[in-house]
Amino acid sequence: MTDDVLLLIVGILCGVTSHVLGLGGGIILVPVLSQVFKFPMHQAVGASLAIVTASSLFSSLTKLKQGYVAIKLATILETVSVIGALLGAVIALKMTDADLKKLFALLVTCMVSVMILEDILKALLRGGQPTSLGRKFTMTFGTYWDEVSKDHIPCRVRQVPIVAGGVGTTAILASMIGIGGNIVIVPLLTTIGGLPMRVSTATSAYMMGLTTSGAALLFWFHEHIRTSLVLCIIAGVYIGTRLSQRYLSTLKSTTVRALFLLVLITAGVKMWLS
Repeated sequence: MTDDVLLLIVGILCGVTSHVLGLGGGIILVPVLSQVFKFPMHQAVGASLAIVTASSLFSSLTKLKQGYVAIKLATILETVSVIGALLGAVIALKMTDADLKKLFALLVTCMVSVMILEDILKALLRGGQPTSLGRKFTMTFGTYWDEVSKDHIPCRVRQVPIVAGGVGTTAILASMIGIGGNIVIVPLLTTIGGLPMRVSTATSAYMMGLTTSGAALLFWFHEHIRTSLVLCIIAGVYIGTRLSQRYLSTLKSTTVRALFLLVLITAGVKMWLS
């Protein structure tokens, strides 16, 4: 099997994870390119940022039409995330491959720990019901479509300053390791902001298309992006996105969350072992 076919398959997997989990595919792409295809970490990160830009655009179009995207919230947070992504890319270009790998593994480990701890607290303190993280600085940003009630629900986000600060910090770190930021922003919007998982994944994917494009351009200017490689994976991303839109759009939020954790754990272990 040629490398082009393998890269196409990898792109399909990225497209599926982007649509279903709102991850943009970078969480799969960076470990695969660096560990399986043996690309230098900077090239893996640069390619991933370009792919995340494309996959986020592909996956968010359908979710935007379905009404799952909190558009007003995404527009406000976008300003913070774009600035953070550009800053993170500048820092990453000055780091070594080894340091980027350690940062990747550390960030994934932290997010898995936070999400597992949240699940444990829900079970212990509320019998499985969501725990209260306070409602200070709660603001309403339009509405989103709720598939269960078949109605538009007010998009109320709590702890807005914390969410905004988290998005900015996440954009810096995420652009340094090529994962776009969805890996952190999704649980941030869900756990701290109080949004449903499906709305969080859709909103995060919508944001990432613009956020990662500037960082990807910086890597391209420094010749860390192989155009032929990126185009091959983008073709796979498109196929994977279309397939998941057709067959996987009705997954329950609990199933999405379980898949999210599984992908995080797999990627984190792979990078630690490297």
